[in-house]
Amino acid sequence: MSIHPLDEEGRVIPDASWPPGRGAPGRLEHVRRFLNTTNRESGADHLAEPGRAGRWLAAEGWTISVQWSEVAELCRFRTQLHAVIAAGFEEPRRVWPAAFTDAALALESEDGTLHLVGAGHGAERVVNDLVAIVVHADADGTLGRLAVCANDHCGWSFYDRSKNRTGQWCSMTACGQRQKMRRYRSRHRAR
Repeated sequence: MSIHPLDEEGRVIPDASWPPGRGAPGRLEHVRRFLNTTNRESGADHLAEPGRAGRWLAAEGWTISVQWSEVAELCRFRTQLHAVIAAGFEEPRRVWPAAFTDAALALESEDGTLHLVGAGHGAERVVNDLVAIVVHADADGTLGRLAVCANDHCGWSFYDRSKNRTGQWCSMTACGQRQKMRRYRSRHRAR
């Protein structure tokens, strides 16, 4: 029996709370969780079809009715944003997806503090909200700690809390151990 949730096809579906201690601070956690809506190893995906996408979005606070075209829009944005995060942040503005330049943003007051939020409806609102969060995280310096696992088969996003921002794996006990075993086997085969 799996300790992780399964999708309708019996594949392990992403649980955004995993791995423990790798969540992002504040609203940036919404971005990390969105990036982790697909299991790149098994193919399971919270955004695979409108019903599944709608349930995941509602659980995250976006209660919208999702159409197939919006599923495609969300998946396209997730792929683009994942590529930006995976590339690192040496020159991030050169690789931002078009969604960032086309985003409709607004200011909202919460507890006397202004927050940048997305405007629009449906999937467009979700994408714009995520863009607003990324813009804020870029400004406050937390975005640079959002990383993608170096394990080619994983690609899970995590918040790098290491002192010098050198975290490579989503989990040392999962992907880190896999990588160590690959190196070990490679060295022993070479002998």
